[in-house]
Amino acid sequence: MKITKFRDVLDGEERLNHKQVIDNLVEISKSTRDTSDNVIENLTEVKSNQLETKDEIRSGLESVCENVEKARQDITQAVSGVQPRTEKTKIYNQKIEEDIIILESSDINFDIPDDTCDDIFKPTQKLPEINQFFILEESTPEIRCQQRKFNFDTDQEHALRLDQYSGDHLGYFHAYGHSENNSSDLSIINDTLFKIKLRTDEKKDFITIDDGFTLSLNDVEREDEVSLKRDHTISGYTITYMVEGKANA
Repeated sequence: MKITKFRDVLDGEERLNHKQVIDNLVEISKSTRDTSDNVIENLTEVKSNQLETKDEIRSGLESVCENVEKARQDITQAVSGVQPRTEKTKIYNQKIEEDIIILESSDINFDIPDDTCDDIFKPTQKLPEINQFFILEESTPEIRCQQRKFNFDTDQEHALRLDQYSGDHLGYFHAYGHSENNSSDLSIINDTLFKIKLRTDEKKDFITIDDGFTLSLNDVEREDEVSLKRDHTISGYTITYMVEGKANA
């Protein structure tokens, strides 16, 4: 498991290494095209000229095989020391819907004036949720911490959910992207501006991912559960994560 800051840019040495790998891959691509053209040329010659002996055919094919082997060696050298990747890499933008039963406010309160120039951060308080409230469970304690700030509310924990609510009783939602592979490496990108909690099968306690950071999990199995939560959220949000299927998966 590793947590990294994803907004940093490549430094000078990393840019040079990246460029070298790209240049090597361009050469490999050119060599592959040349090899393919050579194969076609030899097969065309066999067909049109009808080579009279098997030795001549064998000689032509051996030349092609040598070119293929050289291309293979170039590929091995180019990717040496570079983290292997596969075509199974996918990026998911999973929308999290809280699906909470909220009573709307009156039209007067719901109509938010926009004729004033507030502080840059203040308009967030003008979200419609500021004048709405939850329908709470009967077991909700009367003496409890109550606070609403922006579109977050501590009473969200006790609010009733709609039938289509897909989270668990603790408010965690399952990430589903890794279930397509037997084994995957998972990188969860928190770009939601607020902290995200993460739980896995192996550890029931949560891990916090701060805004602007990426958490990487290696060797996540198909049957493993990876769950995400953003505390006290009234409305939904979108979480982005990258799933890289392992080469042997």
